[in-house]
Amino acid sequence: MGLAAVTTKIEIGATADEVFRFVTDAARLTQAFPRFLHAAVRRRGARQLGPGATLELGLRAFGFSFRAELAVTTWRPSRQIAYVWRNGAFRPWEHDLYFEPLSATRCRVTHCVLYRPPWGVAGLVFDRLWFRAALRRALFHLGPSWEAAVRDPPFG
Repeated sequence: MGLAAVTTKIEIGATADEVFRFVTDAARLTQAFPRFLHAAVRRRGARQLGPGATLELGLRAFGFSFRAELAVTTWRPSRQIAYVWRNGAFRPWEHDLYFEPLSATRCRVTHCVLYRPPWGVAGLVFDRLWFRAALRRALFHLGPSWEAAVRDPPFG
């Protein structure tokens, strides 16, 4: 079955440096995920993510619990970070985040997610009818929560 792609752009009232530091802080990373995933860090190598870093997350959505091991594949400080899921139903799952300064106090984050829907033809139908739109909405709605989290110590 083919790959699916979702791209979403959000503007945040913080600098690209601040937002990049937030989404690469392994101790606060669960705040970067949509709330409905109930993300919890199970294992991390260091507080800050970096080139080649891995992270194990526990996720729970719609009554299902699963584990995700993430590996950083691209690292360009304050410009881009990309990671892949090493396991899980939607493998491959690659998420690229691009950070673009808009002004001295604002930036744009572009999310590009590439994944393969699981479960064959049933997964393709599920993806087209619900998952793709839900993912796009979840990424779009991260803007306000990321902005608030960046303003909380130690970032503000």
